[in-house]
Amino acid sequence: MKREPAVAGQFYSFDRESLEKEIKKAFSIPGEPKKSKGENKILAAVCPHAGYMYSGAVAAYSYKAIREDSSPKTFVIIGPNHGGMGPAISVYPSGEWETPLGTVEIDQGLAEKISGEKFVLNEEAHIYEHSVEVQIPFLQHVFKDFKIVPICVMEQRLNAMRELGKKLASVLGDGHVVIASTDFSHYVPQEDAYSRDSKAIDAIKALDENALFDAIEKYDISMCGYGGVAAAIVYAKAKGAKEGKLLKYMTSGDVTGDKSAVVGYGSLILSK
Repeated sequence: MKREPAVAGQFYSFDRESLEKEIKKAFSIPGEPKKSKGENKILAAVCPHAGYMYSGAVAAYSYKAIREDSSPKTFVIIGPNHGGMGPAISVYPSGEWETPLGTVEIDQGLAEKISGEKFVLNEEAHIYEHSVEVQIPFLQHVFKDFKIVPICVMEQRLNAMRELGKKLASVLGDGHVVIASTDFSHYVPQEDAYSRDSKAIDAIKALDENALFDAIEKYDISMCGYGGVAAAIVYAKAKGAKEGKLLKYMTSGDVTGDKSAVVGYGSLILSK
């Protein structure tokens, strides 16, 4: 099955030429992270999933860092289920996903290894979901030969995310990177977003999924993809991750100038 783009023309440009210009602009931001000698291998990354005009320049930081670190064969992309369709945790089974930049093949063998009683091979949850889709043009811009396994998460309980992270650790090897797709605070004043999101970011940097869930509850952080981030943390720790690093944080207010009700965006990497 070919999964056609659901949000081209909304979250990013519909035609190839405009999309390439849009992504190149995101990658032209100042302060590009440079790989230092002896820097550890990236196991997972956290990326935003808003429209490119708002969060594209933030997402580019993670993809630049991955590009400098390695050339993964497969990306497992975990995104929240905004639409409420399909099972609690849906693994896209087979076929390919299309964007204006071309098609990307699903790693069917890996998808089948990830699947199980709680991780259901399912297409329905992914039909209209944007959180995974918006990551793919960035990957197409950076890498030429790779596959993906999209995972759509509606049930973001900590125990379920721990199970997902452990399952990924048991079946993923060298040449795989996990991408956790999330935005941070939604529609709060700029100062509140910076303050609240810093608590979640500190927990991610500490590779502490418990602290992440505690911070979300204590500070009422409206972070939409926290479950996927927790799974990525569990996976990365199981694979030997020693640190999380914040590459970039900003809000929609930094783009539009309207700081009365913003959405927060962060780009982080988890490395060993």
